[in-house]
Amino acid sequence: MISFSDKEEKPAPTLPEPVEQGGSRSLLLSVSLCLALSLALWAGRWGLAGLYAYPARLLLESWEQSDPTITGGQSFDAERWQMAMDTLTRAQWLESNNADLYYLAGRLHHQHALHHPPWSPQAKAYWHQSILAYQHALQLRPNWGYLWILLAQARLQAGEPSTLAMTDWMRAVRFAPHSRDVRLTAIRIGFALWPHLDPQQQALVDTLTKHAMPLDGEMILQQAAKYDLLHRVQPFLDNNPLWQRIYDRLSKNR
Repeated sequence: MISFSDKEEKPAPTLPEPVEQGGSRSLLLSVSLCLALSLALWAGRWGLAGLYAYPARLLLESWEQSDPTITGGQSFDAERWQMAMDTLTRAQWLESNNADLYYLAGRLHHQHALHHPPWSPQAKAYWHQSILAYQHALQLRPNWGYLWILLAQARLQAGEPSTLAMTDWMRAVRFAPHSRDVRLTAIRIGFALWPHLDPQQQALVDTLTKHAMPLDGEMILQQAAKYDLLHRVQPFLDNNPLWQRIYDRLSKNR
């Protein structure tokens, strides 16, 4: 007979050693602190860049309020311009990937150029700086329609080939077809370069003119008269008595 009293007992299962949680928690805390610090530094740089850019924004606003057509009607304060340019350069150093800061620089050079005789070396130098700043901004934000039309305008003012300006012009209209500022500037440029436009571009100017007439008919008629293009605008008077009177008056003065 087999006895079961001497049966060998199995050893009790061994429990796993508790895992130390302190190291993982410390690592997580360190990563969180680094992220928070990075975010705080970024926010600080962004805020400081905004402060440095403020004089440029303020100067441009004062010019535009005194001269809606941006033709430099207000007396030019060279010292204030230089201060705005200096602080804007600091803002660009803090935020080198901010397209808006380079747009502001382009606008400052744009304004400075307008306060010199159009074909003077000084004007051309500032137009060139304006072009470089606009191009830099467009590298960062290539679908900015308004900036493309400003670049086209600067190229023409600087005496660059009209083919380059029209390439920028087409991009502006493509990226911002419903922008009033883009539309009006595109019409002005289109009228000025009318003899050099191909049929497709001329048709596009006609389309822009048609859509702009209800709000800006008087300006468009005056620009058309300037370039002897009233006949292109006449189909878009749309029986508006005011536009018809202006059209008749401008036609008699030709």
